[in-house]
Amino acid sequence: MRLLGVVKRLRLELFTMNNRVYIASIKSIFPKGYHPDIAVDVLYPADKAGEKLNLYAKRVAKALGLKKRYSVLDTDFFPKKKLSKKEYHPLHWGKQILRQLSEKIDPKKIGFISVSYNISSHTDVLPNLACQLSLDTNLELDAMPEEISYYGCAGGLFSLKSAVEYCQRNQGAAYVYTFDQCSWLANPIFDERHQDFKANLITSLLFSDTGIGLLIIPENMKDEFDQPLLEIIDYKTHFQLGTAVSMREGYLVLDDNIKSTLPNIVSAKLIKPILKRQNLTIDQIREWSLHQGGLPILQSFTDKRNLNIGTDRIERSRQMFYEYGNLSAPSAFVVLESFLKEGGNKDSYGIIASFGAGYYLGAFLYRWQFKN
Repeated sequence: MRLLGVVKRLRLELFTMNNRVYIASIKSIFPKGYHPDIAVDVLYPADKAGEKLNLYAKRVAKALGLKKRYSVLDTDFFPKKKLSKKEYHPLHWGKQILRQLSEKIDPKKIGFISVSYNISSHTDVLPNLACQLSLDTNLELDAMPEEISYYGCAGGLFSLKSAVEYCQRNQGAAYVYTFDQCSWLANPIFDERHQDFKANLITSLLFSDTGIGLLIIPENMKDEFDQPLLEIIDYKTHFQLGTAVSMREGYLVLDDNIKSTLPNIVSAKLIKPILKRQNLTIDQIREWSLHQGGLPILQSFTDKRNLNIGTDRIERSRQMFYEYGNLSAPSAFVVLESFLKEGGNKDSYGIIASFGAGYYLGAFLYRWQFKN
């Protein structure tokens, strides 16, 4: 009898490990957006930074081409760090997004949660944010809540990996909540002689704040959703030590060679191996949700030494960059959300890829699935 029980458990494990897994829904949330000139006046006020630096920063902001900079900060109190609305707190964001995702599913069917971020205004960190979010929303988890911090802009993909692996082995759904509040780190340098002045100026103007949530479901929940789903076909994560993205003395610094270094690693170590494993070509991937760290970085993916994809394939990520700037960990998911809102074509493929400090890197291959 004991042997029979072991055999049954092994059969169950083999079955559940082969569960198909889907992204069922994605919801994002943004704080107030500011015109770039207003953002500059807050970060580099003429009365403190000098009129010359203020005007220079506005020219740089215009050259970046961003429509708005989204920030949780109360501009009246800066440089003191204060949320402009209590609703911008990461815990509130996480609960609000979960309510939106739960329109199609009972939250009690969610058995796992993974939270990821780099910069947060949250200070009451014990128990961790994942635990607080689970408690406040009365989730009935059957797996340990996970919190992934400081994995750079790839943090959300590591959370997605954990969620997919949970759903492969279980009959419950998973909630991935990824956010960044980079403006909370804002620390502009006024001294143009400072070694990090230019890098700091760019990062001060480049990053925006947002939160995003994904509902991940196993095969047994597929019929509960009417809209098309994104089936996760394959994924790969990677780590390689590097310093092109780092902090020095409280200042975020991006090295100039980042635009060639990280896209090359992502292409060679993640995306090409996935496509080879699935017997797919680059041309068969119709949608690219790439981390929009900046236009030079996106453009690097079109290089023959990397993916050699057409410039039209990076257009959606480019559009999201102009719309929001660099959203850090949630960025690739925001691009993916835009595709999901539009709907895709049956059995067409897409890639999600993100990368950042560390270096932590991740890529996922998905295929559109429609109800028969």
